[in-house]
Parts: sequence; structure tokens; C-alpha cells
Amino acid sequence: SLEDVTMMQTTRARPAVLAAQRLYASAVPASEAMPGVRSVAGAPASLGDIQTTQLGNGVVVATQDNGGAASAITVAVGAGARNETFSTAGVSHYMRNLAFQGNQSSTLVKITRESELRGVRLSSTSGRDHIAYNAQFLRDDVAFVGNVVAEAVAAPALEDWLVRKQDERVAMDLANMQANPTMALLDDVYRAAFRGSPLGRGLVFPGSRVGKVTTDMLADFRAQFVTGPNTVVSGVDVDHDALVEAVTGQLNKLSSTSIEQASSQYFGGEAVTATDDAVTNVVFAFKGQPAGADQATQLVLRNLLGGDGSALKWSSDATASVVGKAVGSAVSGAFEASAFAATFSDCGLVGVHVAMGNSEVKPAVTAAAEGIKAVLGGSIDENALKTAKAQLKMQLLLESNTARAFDMAGQLLASNTFVTPEAAAAKVDAVTMADVKKAAADMKAARPVMVARGQVDNLPYLDTLGL
Repeated sequence: SLEDVTMMQTTRARPAVLAAQRLYASAVPASEAMPGVRSVAGAPASLGDIQTTQLGNGVVVATQDNGGAASAITVAVGAGARNETFSTAGVSHYMRNLAFQGNQSSTLVKITRESELRGVRLSSTSGRDHIAYNAQFLRDDVAFVGNVVAEAVAAPALEDWLVRKQDERVAMDLANMQANPTMALLDDVYRAAFRGSPLGRGLVFPGSRVGKVTTDMLADFRAQFVTGPNTVVSGVDVDHDALVEAVTGQLNKLSSTSIEQASSQYFGGEAVTATDDAVTNVVFAFKGQPAGADQATQLVLRNLLGGDGSALKWSSDATASVVGKAVGSAVSGAFEASAFAATFSDCGLVGVHVAMGNSEVKPAVTAAAEGIKAVLGGSIDENALKTAKAQLKMQLLLESNTARAFDMAGQLLASNTFVTPEAAAAKVDAVTMADVKKAAADMKAARPVMVARGQVDNLPYLDTLGL
């Protein structure tokens, strides 16, 4: 709240006051509040219910109002790199960059000026299966912000000069993506896992596509995929009726055409690329569950395989998981071991990422494979399971309202349902050892993916690792 912000500014400027409060705190019972500090006695505020409205053309508006003074909304379209072909590669990236650059009623200057006057933050993202238009704002500005974001989706400016203006930005984006080894590594993972199918198409598209995405391509892509049934509006800490009213005028312009997404097929496989990077990166990935399936068990398994690595800054990942412990015992230098999970409407992936010095590739990868085999083989003790579940609940419940709005939109697009972080945490409590072992056995049954980038002369391959 504004009161909290003001207090933080005051205490930073007057350290003597802060010191006096600390001294006062040591001399009074904990039940008494310090001067100038708001009381926190009483029950915490309850979370709001999920409210939904469907517009006549199929657009879904979903909100959860928890009473916060700062709001977040996302308008997400279920289209991304998976919906491109080689001849249209980069279209979704251009659409992302064109967001809020102008629309049919307002110029970029007007959008920028009026948003800044209200303290509004506007952004856009794109991925394999979505383009998202995001806003953070003070809740009283919902009418203005809802209309701006909705018009960015329904009626963007797509004049040729404006599209060409994005070429330099897109080229810079590509250069940054190509310089990021993780981006290239993940593209390799999806290409190997889903070869020849939609999810196998990369986010990093060829540089030759810069300048070749045209207004007509963008218009065709929009006509095909930016439709009512393929669009979701989500909001957190916002009045539901006010948001519906704010977006309806613009989003009602979208067609009511339903989208049939081409499904992806999981194959598994290997992709190895020799580079002169200072560090070698390796990923093992396995077929996961699609959206709407048992995500709680899958995410617990992800944490057992490495999770986010160590929870303590600057400490070793050797203490974070069975995989990390195995790698730590096999190498003498620094390394990283973590895991990831990704869910889509038609499939999912669960994987382990290991990074190590170039001189320790063989022992690190061999040890990581042994750790993975142990987990997928069911060698999981109760303490490890308890830790993985506790970590997952923290990961879920620390979600900001911005992340919650984005997650709500993604879930609704992929499965037409939304499980709140609180409900998801309750499901985590119910996960049993038997559930985890069954999920591990299911993952183990399909051919895995192994992808490596770096100095790979001594890299062991899947057939030698027993995976």
C-alpha cells in the first residue's frame, strides 16, 4: 500500500528512528505494536473466488479479486511458434514486439504518455504456444488499462512502415537469443522431443527471416488464430464486472471461429552440438503429462530430480537432490544441476539440466544419468519426498499477482480450467510415494531426450548411459 511505501522511505532516510524502534521492540511484549507500525492482529484476509464470464464470441474473462490495491491482467492468445511454418517463422515474435506500438485509435506516443501518467506497466511475451499482453496498474485504472490491452489484441496498428520499424529490434532480440546458450539448448530439446510436429518448432528462428515478415503475413496469422475462443482475459486484484466492461467493446470485434490446434507427437532422441563455450550444458528430458492431468505429482517429481537447485545462495547443488549429489561426488569443479517441467495442451516435458566445466563432461554426465535412473527407478526416501513437496508448495504460494494472472490465462487456454496456487498446494499434500513412483515409471517407459552443447568429445551418449 501507499502507507507501506511511505514508511519504507521514511525509515531509509532516518536510520536513528529505525534503531529506536528496535530498542523499543526489545522492551515491550510482542503483542504490542511499535509506534508507526500497523497492527497485524486478527485473521488474514481470505482469497477471492474465481469469477468467469464468456463473451458472445467465446472470449473468456476470469478474475480473482483478493482486495489488493495493485492489479494485474493478462490477455493471452493461444498461438505461438508452434503455429508457424518455415515460411512464416518469426510472425509471433513480430506480433509480440508490435504490442502497444499503436492501434487503430491511439498512437504509440498517446499510449505511452497516458500509461505513464497512471503508473501503468505494459509488456508482452511470446512462446511456443502463446502471445500474452500484460499490464500492472492501480486498481482504479481498470477501465483505461482494460481498453488499452484489449485494443492491442483486437485492433493493433499493422501499417507496413510500423512493421519495418521492428526489424532492428527483432534482429537485436535474435542476436541476444542466439548468444544465450540456454535458449539454443531448449530449442534443441524440443526439436528432438517433438521432431516434425508443432512443439518441435524453435523460438530462435533464422536471421534471414528478419525483414521478410510482412503486414499480410501478420494479418493472415491474426485472422487464423486471434479469435474469440482462442483468447482469454485474466485478472488478479481487479473488480470482475469492471474488467468485463473494459474489454468487451474491443474483444467483441474478434471472430467466433474455433481453433483446432495441430497436436504434437513425442519421439525422444539426441541432439549434440559442438561449441567453444566455456561451459558444457546437457539436458535429459522425458515425456510428461499434458495440461489438465496430474500436475502435482509431476511437479513433485521435477523437484526430486533437481528442482531449482540449492535453496541457499552460493551453496552447492550437491545438497539439493539425488542428481546433484551424484554429480557433486563425481567432479571437483563447479557445476549446476536443476530440473524443469513444461506443460502444453497436448503433451508435457520433465527434464534435468546439468552444466559443468569442459574437462569434466564425462564424469558429470555419467553421474547425472545414474542419479536420474535412481529417482525414476523408485529409489526415493520419505525425507526426500517431504522436502520436494515442501519446496513445491513454496514455489506455488510465493506467486505474485502478475504471475498468477499469467498462469491463470495459460491454464485456461490449455485445459479450460484454472487451479489456484492454494488449491494446487492442497493437491501437493495429497501426493503419495506410490503416486510419485508410478509417475516415474511412466516417464521411464518412453524414450528420453538427451541434448548437449559445448565441448562434447568425451560426451557419453544415451546408449552407453542405460537411459
